[in-house]
Amino acid sequence: MSHPLRADPFVAAEIEAALAPYVPSLTAAELEWARDELADVLERDPDARSALEAALPRAEDRSGERLRPGVLATKVGERKEKAG
Repeated sequence: MSHPLRADPFVAAEIEAALAPYVPSLTAAELEWARDELADVLERDPDARSALEAALPRAEDRSGERLRPGVLATKVGERKEKAG
């Protein structure tokens, strides 16, 4: 039975990349076991989970707005001055 975390295409691709060097020397059953073991580690180990969450692709911002450095801080400061 396949680990549920392997249903995520990003996670599955990362697991396959990690196992690529071992494909020639392991049987299909051993590779399947290794895939599930890696997914299990990614789910249960706090450090591995943090690394996975940091590596996951972010949702693309499609609003068309772009934040320029310092603009938000300037606008917030202007609001405070106007209110006071």
